[in-house]
Amino acid sequence: MRAPKLLALLLLIPLAACVPSAERRRVEDEAIERAVRAYLVRMTEAYLAEDAGRLEGVATRREVSGLERRLDELGAEGRRLEPTLDEAVVEEINRYDATNATVRTLERWDLRVVDRGSGITLAESLDQSQRVAYHLVRERGEWLVLFRQLQQTVE
Repeated sequence: MRAPKLLALLLLIPLAACVPSAERRRVEDEAIERAVRAYLVRMTEAYLAEDAGRLEGVATRREVSGLERRLDELGAEGRRLEPTLDEAVVEEINRYDATNATVRTLERWDLRVVDRGSGITLAESLDQSQRVAYHLVRERGEWLVLFRQLQQTVE
C-alpha cells in the first residue's frame, strides 16, 4: 500500500518543479512593473528632449522607431509635446511565458502641445486619465517595452 503512494509522490515532484513559485512570480511581476515605470520616465524625457534615443535600454528598437516617427511628425508641424506624468497605477500584469508579458495601467497626465520655436502653449489637457496597455518582451534577461497602446481616455 505504501509503494503506490510513494510512487505517486515521486511522479509529482517533477511537475511541482515546473510550476513557478509564488515568490518567483512576485519577483518577476516587480521586475516587469519596474520596466514599465522606467519606460514612462524615459518616454517623458524623450518627448521633452525630442530624442527617441532616450528609450534605449527600456524599449525595443521597434518602439524607439515608433517614437522617432511621432517626434518627426510633431516637428514637421512645428510642435512639441510636453508631457508630465502625475500618476501611474498598474492594474494588471499577465505573463504568457518566460519572455512575453502585458501590463495594463491607469495613468494621469498633464499634456501640453507647444510651438517649437516660441515655446508658446498651443493646446493643453490637464489631469487626463488614460488606460494604457504595454506589451513587453524579455531580451538578454531584461524586460523591454515592445509597444505601448492607448486603450481609452477616461473622463
